[in-house]
Amino acid sequence: MTDSVLAIDAGGTVFKYALVDKNGQMLTEVFKMPVESSGTKNDILNCYKNLVDHAKNIADGYITSFSV
Repeated sequence: MTDSVLAIDAGGTVFKYALVDKNGQMLTEVFKMPVESSGTKNDILNCYKNLVDHAKNIADGYITSFSV
């Protein structure tokens, strides 16, 4: 996959994310990951970790930057 940016929309109940190129063109579909907004700090951090792990897997580990 080409250089990619991990774009994240961190909502209160669902994180949405996709990989885009440097021009903002979508490289993937938009993925959704539920997050427990009333969860602990570690619950929310684990959701971010799982999100990043999934995105890295799709991008073959090559994400040049991210945007939240």
